[in-house]
Amino acid sequence: MRVQEIRELAEAQLSAQAAEFDYRGLLAELHGLDRGFRPVADLEARIILLVAERRRPARLRTLLGMLRTRRLEADEAAEFEAFEDMLKAHLGADHVIGHGFAPETFLSVDHDMVWRNVGDLVARLQGLSKGVFLNSGTLLGVTRDGRLIDHDDDIDLGFCLNAGCEADAAAEWVALRRTLEEMGVLDYEAESPPIYKLKSDGGYEIDLFPCWIERGRVHVFPHTHGELAEADVFPTRPCAVTGLPVPARPENMLAVNYGAGWRAPDPISASTGKPRWSASPC
Repeated sequence: MRVQEIRELAEAQLSAQAAEFDYRGLLAELHGLDRGFRPVADLEARIILLVAERRRPARLRTLLGMLRTRRLEADEAAEFEAFEDMLKAHLGADHVIGHGFAPETFLSVDHDMVWRNVGDLVARLQGLSKGVFLNSGTLLGVTRDGRLIDHDDDIDLGFCLNAGCEADAAAEWVALRRTLEEMGVLDYEAESPPIYKLKSDGGYEIDLFPCWIERGRVHVFPHTHGELAEADVFPTRPCAVTGLPVPARPENMLAVNYGAGWRAPDPISASTGKPRWSASPC
């Protein structure tokens, strides 16, 4: 089985550290073999390749979460712990998996560069959508601080589909993938269905989340399921900080996404790199 062979090659590279090892070629091969459901060997191979090359810490965290869930569902907690111990042995005892190889967070990134990059991408996406807007952690950051959250490392965008029901939204979202591919903005290596990962000009990721309007109510995967009226989101308005579109009433979306206490610091979220805290209007 080729997936298992790639996994074994990747693990061997952790020890050998061969200078000419083709990390990206193997990741691309795994992508070509992907049939929707990724077996444990596939997840472990991707994780090992990212660890060995010290790449994409945000994606690494996602894959580790998927692997952990898969192992726990199969009552294989010991197998996951052994795999994690192997990674820690490679990175060093003082490293935390997913954060241990100095990921580039927004604390150390030129925010103006990020906003220019995101602005260019949003402009390209607007013609395909009923509306594109800053979403989730990115919306939280600009609404609370007027800036990106220091410990975050990706940009979140909502993309409103033309569909008027969940089934049509799903079909339109699947079809959108081909369009994004043709535009050259889809990041294959970081794919995380049903969220689309888009290319950036820096070391951060851009996540695109599906949104649709059904009977005047807004749905945004995975946090909003009709709790907001269309007028809470559309028409969007320009953020005073970035100039990029945000929901008409961002505080209403943040309350649904993060709960009524979204304005107060959450130390647990802060420690995991996904803060959820207080506000100053965008």
